[in-house]
Amino acid sequence: MTTTWGPYPVLPTIGGTGHRPARPDDPHPPPDRLTSDELDWLRRELTTLVRLWRDHCGTTAARSGLALGVDTVWAQVALDAGLRLHADCPGPWQANTWPADDQARWRDLRAAAGPRLHDYGDAHYDVRAYDMRNRGLIVGSDAFFTCLRPDVRGGGTWRCTQMLRRLRPDMLVWRFDPSTYTIADPPPRLF
Repeated sequence: MTTTWGPYPVLPTIGGTGHRPARPDDPHPPPDRLTSDELDWLRRELTTLVRLWRDHCGTTAARSGLALGVDTVWAQVALDAGLRLHADCPGPWQANTWPADDQARWRDLRAAAGPRLHDYGDAHYDVRAYDMRNRGLIVGSDAFFTCLRPDVRGGGTWRCTQMLRRLRPDMLVWRFDPSTYTIADPPPRLF
């Protein structure tokens, strides 16, 4: 049950996840990848929403899985808004195959989380750590957002949304649809 303050719910921690970015050189990215225009749109929308959450819902913290794309965009937007970052990572190897610039940004975000950094795996790759990370991300959040194309029925983001429905069926969830540049809000009582 969400506590309310005046007309707004109290949501101390907002978590979120979504699709990864498309490769810049791919003219026809897979459906579970976001274009740079879609990521820019999401960044603008989150920048507006995080201020509303912070100023009207008492949001002081953000949870991010720090995956490349939506997760790292969310982490940076939250830090820019003055929120504390909780980083739920599958393991210290998460960014090993990423381009050097993205690895550097990932290390900076992990450092910004400081004592709120949670690695769910050990020093070696383990695919099971992703589900453990998703569980920590969901259970540690008071509300959530996803950025998922509705027609995608597989992959990490989709699995996380299925886990969210099972673990927290009553949680407030904002659903960003990058294919239509729309947001499906939770019940309209919020803003």
